[in-house]
Amino acid sequence: MVSKVQAELRTAPYCTTREAAERLGVSVRTVQQWAERGVLHVWKTEGGHRRIALHSLERFMSGGAALTDRTVAPGAPFKLLVADDNAALLRLYQVRVREWDPHIALFAARDGCETLLIAGREQPNMLITELAMPDVDGLEMVRRLAAHPYSAGLQIVAVSALASAVIAARGGLPAAVGLHAKPVPFGMLEREVRAAVAGWRALAAG
Repeated sequence: MVSKVQAELRTAPYCTTREAAERLGVSVRTVQQWAERGVLHVWKTEGGHRRIALHSLERFMSGGAALTDRTVAPGAPFKLLVADDNAALLRLYQVRVREWDPHIALFAARDGCETLLIAGREQPNMLITELAMPDVDGLEMVRRLAAHPYSAGLQIVAVSALASAVIAARGGLPAAVGLHAKPVPFGMLEREVRAAVAGWRALAAG
């Protein structure tokens, strides 16, 4: 039996998962994962094909999906998101960050899809990310995050094995995005994270 909400969705303007993927600049599988997790409103045809409600897609693209204002509350933790598809490297990041400051709220992502979902849900203050990851093109992901309304104030640092010439040939990175080559320069990252945390805490203290 079709619920009232499902009936309303089926009469609303929609697009296919492939069309949604093209508009968002991600893979069809990523759109399917977002639909399964409720990030996008979706219904299925009798043949099992997903249809994405356009109002849901437009809301997501405008920064209105599961997002809140980026405010600085007294005592709020500094949120750091680290994204890399290398599980061992993610564990090393976690150890190092705890050594730098045990009060940082640390989040880890294994692919581009998870990075976007966590960024939307948690609104981190800083993102350290690899550019070559599964599911979502890392360069396009960073460009979209840097341009997105909810990312105002988000500091992004790319730490990648991609050569600078390859990055430039693929459109480059926004000017505000920092870039370091692998192996991961933990000493330099420590200085950048500590500086970002100090600025955040000064702002939170008023």
